[in-house]
Amino acid sequence: MVGHLPLAFLALVLGACASKPGHFKNPREEFLATTRTLLDFPLEGPEFRAEDLARIDLEVKRLLEAYDYRIVEGGVLEDLDRGVADVDSILIKGLVLREAYFDFEGAEWDGVRREIELPSGGLYGLDEDLEGYLGALSLYVCITRPGGEIQFESVGGVGLLQRWNGSEFENVGPTSLLADEDAVQAAVETALAPLAR
Repeated sequence: MVGHLPLAFLALVLGACASKPGHFKNPREEFLATTRTLLDFPLEGPEFRAEDLARIDLEVKRLLEAYDYRIVEGGVLEDLDRGVADVDSILIKGLVLREAYFDFEGAEWDGVRREIELPSGGLYGLDEDLEGYLGALSLYVCITRPGGEIQFESVGGVGLLQRWNGSEFENVGPTSLLADEDAVQAAVETALAPLAR
């Protein structure tokens, strides 16, 4: 399962996935007509606090149920292997490293935009045409059929993993980003918005 993999490995495997939020592999109408029950597994990862991951799981479940999906939480793997599990699809979640394009107006990636602090005169004397890419953290969501066929992929930006400290960009720990409940909620809503019925 994706949720069991280290963050660095997830970034390698999924870095090119879902470059834009809400990518249906099958027609949206077909997906919505045939998908009601989702088998879900809890997020895991030693890079993050268990309470932060649990909060993401809860927010994902709350929103999907509001969208009229029924969530089944694990416990049916043997039934799934035998092909008798009462689920339409499997929900896979992960936290992935991404690149956020930035300029003096802010940084943008995976459906979100953030203001960033930079010297008003430009970086190291450069003018305001400065632009580039910063590391960012996003929530990745994938829904597959029990047989493995991908139906839907999406991403929602959580936060930037680099910030300006007055003289250079410094790294920001991903754990601190997940402590921002508003940012996490926005990431979940962005990633799941296409699934609304």
